Amino acid sequence: MDNQEEYKKMLEQNRRSHLDFAKALSDNSETMRSQVSRTTSVTQQQLSRFLGNPLTNYLDISKLMNALYTGNGIIKQHIKYYSSLLTLNHTIVPVMNERSGWDISKVTLEDYVMAANFVKRLNIKRHAPHFIKQTLMNGYSLFYKMQDKKGVAYLEFPIRFGKIYSLENGVYRWAIDVDSVKDSTPGVLPVEIENAIANGDRKDDNWIDGKYFKLKDKGVAFCFDQEVLSNGGIAVSEFSNLIGSAIKLENARNKLEIKDDLDGVKLVHSQIPVDKNGRPQMESKVAAKYDKSMRSSLPKGIVPITNPMKVTNIALNGAGDTKAYESVGRSTASLFFDMGVPSPMFGGETTSSNIVKISNVKDITWVYNVILPLIEDYYNYEMSKYKSPNNFAWNIKIMRQSQFTFSDDQKVAKEQLNLGGSRLDFLAMSGMEPIEVVGTLGLEQQVLDIDSLMKPKQTSHTMSKGGSTESSTPGRPQSDNPTDDTDRLNDAN
Repeated sequence: MDNQEEYKKMLEQNRRSHLDFAKALSDNSETMRSQVSRTTSVTQQQLSRFLGNPLTNYLDISKLMNALYTGNGIIKQHIKYYSSLLTLNHTIVPVMNERSGWDISKVTLEDYVMAANFVKRLNIKRHAPHFIKQTLMNGYSLFYKMQDKKGVAYLEFPIRFGKIYSLENGVYRWAIDVDSVKDSTPGVLPVEIENAIANGDRKDDNWIDGKYFKLKDKGVAFCFDQEVLSNGGIAVSEFSNLIGSAIKLENARNKLEIKDDLDGVKLVHSQIPVDKNGRPQMESKVAAKYDKSMRSSLPKGIVPITNPMKVTNIALNGAGDTKAYESVGRSTASLFFDMGVPSPMFGGETTSSNIVKISNVKDITWVYNVILPLIEDYYNYEMSKYKSPNNFAWNIKIMRQSQFTFSDDQKVAKEQLNLGGSRLDFLAMSGMEPIEVVGTLGLEQQVLDIDSLMKPKQTSHTMSKGGSTESSTPGRPQSDNPTDDTDRLNDAN
């Protein structure tokens, strides 16, 4: 009986000793835990709630899309792909109206040059890709135009500061949440917004619910969802359906990183001596100091263990390799499927290049039908403010040309020249801006007389039979080997 009591007492003492060691030597700093991105902190329940009612949670969805753009290479390249598809090559055309007497012949070189200079200041190729990128990420984007004699700049506002309230001449207009911008935005704001903040009377037609101030024509918004006005002036990203698959991919990659950490970890065991009854022969505080000293001196990847128990070596190297990599592969494939693009578009393996070409045509068609008209309408609104000296209005024509089909589109424009097509369209598709057409061609022909400087070399293709580069016989070239067709044509003459 006495032996049993002593045995129980010994077990209790050992248990308490081991608990003391466990508390003293626990990894409170979580050095073995992998760092995770912001998107992985979102639970499946939260994500289901966000996507189940997207308009109510449009700000949360926007935050997730921005986090994914920063941390997920596939999402980032996908958005950059769409925002850079258009070449944004453009030309300008005069609009006949009553003021000009409906007579196109009244357009002068001065009219064209001044209109081209106005377009140059808009800097379309610099600003338009940013409009597209921000709208794809956030669902809609809010900008305020600032202009001087040298050019145009845009002040961008986060979507939490405003909402769209109207569509005028193909351009979305937005209203700003004055109280939010006053409390959150440091520095100097545009005069129109500063005046709205200082205005105590919020009851006229320029206000919505006494909270949102309607910005005039300098405030411009972009949105690819045509139902934005019926949805209260807000929208979510066209790619919000990718969030779920992207987060699953992030989680799979994080698990793979944890597995890699385990594969590389080495353990150093410092066993505390015990007596014949299993009781440690060293106080836990002293053992903790030994452990701390060892941790500070060991290189990275080697973890010390200090306890009174024996440690069995269990090799984790290679454990779960197949399942871990398969999980990442399946998550990546799911993400591309949700995107609606083949993985070879961004460097994946493929057995057919036609898959990429067909997908590219599909994407270009969507950009031509949805994005390009919105951008073109905005810049034509800006052009409507300009009138040339002879009262002609001008339109900007953005060419239906993509970066992927650049050469093919240019060939079509060149072939159309034989059927009376526009040379200005062809020059625009070659990358020349309207002002460059006059400057470059005028310099070459009128100043440099470049045709006299760049005469074609005499070759078998440029020389005639007599050695001259010009044929002495008018009409059809003569052949040294006439045929029945040649004789018939000559007889007809």
